[in-house]
Parts: sequence; structure tokens; C-alpha cells
Amino acid sequence: MESIALAVPNLPTSADGLRVAQISDIHFSKYTQAEKVASAVARINALAPDLVVITGDHIGHDDHEKRSLVEPLRQLTAPAFAVLGNHDTWPDRRSVRRLLEDGGVKVLINQSVEVAGGVHPAGVDDIWIGRPDLVQHCATSRSTRPRCSWSTNPITSIG
Repeated sequence: MESIALAVPNLPTSADGLRVAQISDIHFSKYTQAEKVASAVARINALAPDLVVITGDHIGHDDHEKRSLVEPLRQLTAPAFAVLGNHDTWPDRRSVRRLLEDGGVKVLINQSVEVAGGVHPAGVDDIWIGRPDLVQHCATSRSTRPRCSWSTNPITSIG
């Protein structure tokens, strides 16, 4: 784990001190099983974040017991958001999205939502398999406040 403090221009006072936990590339499969994900969730919960972001590649190459991913995610104590990665498309993109949402995780595909404090977490679709649309991603919120944008691929950037 690594802790990073960011200075965000024009951040609303209500969001000062906002704590975001990010986890990425779970690759849930026969190699990364529910116990390992549950351990990561427990560590995230111990940090007491205001929100959690899960950035793609939730499922490994196979479809091995992917329903088992839901239970550890249900244990997250903060609101959770996710973006999809290329690995999430190989089994079946729609079923991975349903799986995450069954676990209480809101999947953001080229959209943003407002959460407490006037913060707008935003998800950009995967650059390799999805259809990233930065204009749509920003248009889903009319706010002029800063957005926290996530994508599973570091090549996707917003200038």
C-alpha cells in the first residue's frame, strides 16, 4: 500500500481531506481467490476511505468461479466505483458488470457521478477493448468542479 496526498485546485471545501482507496488488477481466478480479495478489502476498510475505486481487470483469463468475487466486495464499507479493463471483456463484459454491481460496486463507463462533498468520480472505458469517450465522460456531470477520473489503462489521459 502507498499513501499519496494530492493538491487539487478548486476542490470544494466540503471535499477537503477526502480519502480515496484504489485497488487494481484483481484478476480474480483460480490464482487470485476470494480469500486474497477479502484480505485486500479488510486492509482497505481499515484505512476508512470516503470512497473506493477499483480500476479494471477484475477477472482473469478464465471464468473460474467469478461469482465468488461478489462476497468480498460486499464487505467494502465505503461507496465503491469501478471501471472495466480488457480482461473483463474476455469472459463477458455484461456479466462482469452485473457481478460487480451485485457486489455493491457502481460501474462507471464514460460517466461521472456526484458523491458526498461535491466530488465527481468518473470512469473512462478501456482503451483497448471498450469505447473510451472523454467528451461523454465529462458531459454526464454539468458540474464545473474537479472530476477524479479513472481508467484501467494508464495510456488514457485527460489533458
